[in-house]
Amino acid sequence: MTPTSAPRLLFLGVDIGQSRDSAAYVGVVPDGRRPGGVLPRWRVAACETAPLGTPYRALAGRARQILEDLAGQGWACLAAVDATGVGRPVVELIREAPHPAGDVVAVTSHGGHNLAGQWPDIRVPKRHLVGALGAAVDNQALTVPPSLPAAERLGTQLRAYRSKRDPRTGHVRFEAAREADHDDLVAALQLATWAGDHYWTVNAARRGMRDGVPGQAASAVSP
Repeated sequence: MTPTSAPRLLFLGVDIGQSRDSAAYVGVVPDGRRPGGVLPRWRVAACETAPLGTPYRALAGRARQILEDLAGQGWACLAAVDATGVGRPVVELIREAPHPAGDVVAVTSHGGHNLAGQWPDIRVPKRHLVGALGAAVDNQALTVPPSLPAAERLGTQLRAYRSKRDPRTGHVRFEAAREADHDDLVAALQLATWAGDHYWTVNAARRGMRDGVPGQAASAVSP
């Protein structure tokens, strides 16, 4: 596969939000390769939130619209949607589309150590989601163009987000630094970067890398 024939891949993270956080949509695309590894750098290509209290069907409809718009621009899309708690109904509503513009993966986070479930319905350790974004930030492998609608808000949330270790159990919790802080966009970005890293890692192991792009057809985005 040559660079000109390589698929244009986009990974969209969708966080449904809770009572105090809005739903959020963040999409990332490869932007070169990180030094010394197979994982790409990520550039945020979509970044927006929905008003607090938006009905589930409207959230799902917006996710489908984003995927359709991006597919119309030539992107092969995979949406990683938070299915934890209230997220599951939204996943099913997104999947109702008769001709989906991308693969839709239901991601349920948990406090363990291992992936579980069967694609496209999987259980992912929370530490994996946070670790994917943390590695991108630590390695300066994440770019957020300031022209995006919610770029400033995402930057604020990234600066406020931190990890806390429980000294009694050794478990790590990942949360906003203060009760007043929000993390809806960060949560969506975690889903997007984890999905992209997972895709790249699985396909690098299966087929090898060529020109920094997994050897897989553009129409098939799932591992």
